[in-house]
Amino acid sequence: MNDKNPHDAGNTWEKFTTGLAEELVDLPDGSVVVIRETADSGHNRFVQFVREEERTYAELVGDSYLDPAVRAGEEGARLIRAAGWRDPDADDSSRNWQFELVLATTAEYRALAGMAVTGLRDALRLPSPSALTYQIWNEKPGVGSLDLYALGLRRTE
Repeated sequence: MNDKNPHDAGNTWEKFTTGLAEELVDLPDGSVVVIRETADSGHNRFVQFVREEERTYAELVGDSYLDPAVRAGEEGARLIRAAGWRDPDADDSSRNWQFELVLATTAEYRALAGMAVTGLRDALRLPSPSALTYQIWNEKPGVGSLDLYALGLRRTE
């Protein structure tokens, strides 16, 4: 993971997008990352990533999990689709927006980071990345502690 200073008070959406792309490129196999609003917000807007061997799977929270005041609605759904997210599957219990990368390039990870920001900032109207925290863990045995310093966010457990 990147060794930049954590909790950068000057974090902007541009810096967050760049940092997220850097961190996604370097995620080890078995990693799970959840980036969500701080608990005191009372909302549950989030994006999550799972790295499995040659695949990275991403989800953006769907409206069914959100209070009406922060739902994407029709206009937000249009922005999310235009960014490249796949509609929530009617048969899938998660009901989240989905995206998958296989054998991805650095440019594709940059695009995925941009998709995440479009969803959070534009469609779900999160005002700033400073309203976010992250969790990370690894499902594989023997993997040590992981940190995502380039995000400029506080890590929560």
